[in-house]
Amino acid sequence: MTRTKCSVCNDSESTQFLYQVDCCNACAMAHRRHCEGNEDPKTYFGDQNCNFCCFKKYRCIEKSKNISIDLAGLLKDLSIREFHRNIVFTTKSVRTNFTVDDAVSSEKLKLINCPLGSHSTFEDWSTMNQIATIDYLKNLEFVKELGDEKTKFIRRIRFRSAILSTAFRSYQQNKDSMDITDNVDIFPDLTGKRFEPEFLKRIRCHLVSILIRLKITKDEYMLVSVLFLCVSDQFTLSNHGKASLHKYTGHYIRALLDYCVLLYQKHGASRYNELLSIFEAVNKTYHEIEAFAIMYRMSTPVRQSKDLIKFE
Repeated sequence: MTRTKCSVCNDSESTQFLYQVDCCNACAMAHRRHCEGNEDPKTYFGDQNCNFCCFKKYRCIEKSKNISIDLAGLLKDLSIREFHRNIVFTTKSVRTNFTVDDAVSSEKLKLINCPLGSHSTFEDWSTMNQIATIDYLKNLEFVKELGDEKTKFIRRIRFRSAILSTAFRSYQQNKDSMDITDNVDIFPDLTGKRFEPEFLKRIRCHLVSILIRLKITKDEYMLVSVLFLCVSDQFTLSNHGKASLHKYTGHYIRALLDYCVLLYQKHGASRYNELLSIFEAVNKTYHEIEAFAIMYRMSTPVRQSKDLIKFE
């Protein structure tokens, strides 16, 4: 055990290298409580109320200062990817019952043109939301570099990505709550089911309310999205996979910081911190939908969901 000042609280002299930081046991345990059951304490730094997260975020910012970014080029690339994602979601359909593994492994998904408005059910729209999300994820450069770990990573991150994109789409349409599309709720048929209205309202509204409060721009959304993907699920990956995501994490931190400073000048750093609060809101919504899915399955034990839209 070393005898140096804790990097987080700058108080205790009894420190260890815990969760990739030289810190005291008290700060490490406080950080672990923030992450318990939700995030990997070694990689998570999205909670603004956690001093440990704030320190790790600062350290990532310092490391990213040496990274050169073509911000305009990156935003153009992300915009093209988002455009394609929305085209797949709104105008395409599939004839076969894809599994997640099928959707990830197919070099080019066999999609068919679908007249606008022909999707009508929760299952139709949810399936295409997941197809569009998986197609978007698997073509990102840092996901391609994961090799054999790509499918596992996409399985674990796809619903979080879909939640954020669905919330942003609702926000763009000036709605104050999430729906998959007009007149199609984010929940399956609740007829005869007993769920607290406030619980369902919180799931529908929490993330959208954060986006409304922040008045997030499309460029900010795109940069936050890819950064969120990089930091959300590293703990299940091999050392090679983690190293690859760490490289891209620094890249996207630099890009988001540059964008914030460019638009907000002296308030750029505070804007950057505000945008990171979206991470916590996405994860909160994800875990509440997870709780809903468990209760829904218990109340409908004979219902078989397609693999693509089965919550995991």
